[in-house]
Amino acid sequence: MLACQANDNLPKVKEANLSQIDPASFAEEEWFIPYYLKHFAAVANSVVATGENRGYFSLSVWRGSHNHHTYNARIMEGILSLVWFYCTDRPWNIYYSDPALKKRIEASLQFWCKIQNTDGRFSEYEFEHYYATFNSGKIITEQQRYGLGLVWTRPLGTVFQSQSKTDEASWGTKASGSVLINSSEKDEIKLKNFESNLENKKCKVIEISTKNRLIYEFVFE
Repeated sequence: MLACQANDNLPKVKEANLSQIDPASFAEEEWFIPYYLKHFAAVANSVVATGENRGYFSLSVWRGSHNHHTYNARIMEGILSLVWFYCTDRPWNIYYSDPALKKRIEASLQFWCKIQNTDGRFSEYEFEHYYATFNSGKIITEQQRYGLGLVWTRPLGTVFQSQSKTDEASWGTKASGSVLINSSEKDEIKLKNFESNLENKKCKVIEISTKNRLIYEFVFE
C-alpha cells in the first residue's frame, strides 16, 4: 500500500548543480548521465501535485505532444526514470533516496493505477476506439511477426493477429454470428463482409486479402 495519500503535498525536487559535482565521480560508461541529471528535476516536478490528475506527468518528454493525454498510459512510463534515479546509489546522484522524489513516485503510481480499465487493460489511445500494433524490424527469429500485428476493439476483443513464421498469414477470434477471420499465403484475392451484434452494438467487418500481401480494413458501426 502506498504511503502517499491523495491530499499530501508534493514537495519540489531540487535541481542539480553540475558545478558542484566532481566530473571524476562519473564512470566512463556514464558519460551521458550529466545531461539527464541536469534536466531531471524538470521532469520530476512536472508530476501534477493536486486535482484529479494528481500524479500525471504534465511535461511532454516521452511520447510526443500529440500523444500527451491523461488516458495514455504510456506517458506514465516516465515513472521508470524517477525510480532509476531514486534507487541508483552513485556519488553524483543527489536524488538517491530523496524523500521529495519518493512522494512524486508514489503519486505517479497512484495515477497510473487509477487509469487502468476495470478489465485490466491500459489505454494508449482514446477510450472506446480500436487498438492496433504494427510490427517491423530486423529478422532475428522465424517466430517474429510483421506488418499489422494486432487489431483490438472493445466489443469484439482481438479480431486480428498476424501469424508467426510468415508475413502472409493471419488469424483472429470468432465473434458470435460471424465467420472466422482466417487467411493464409495460399489464398488468392478475396473479400469477406460480415456483421455481428455484440453488446447491442452492430459491427460490420470488411476483410480484404491477396496472395503475398494482406490488407485489412475494419469498419465498426
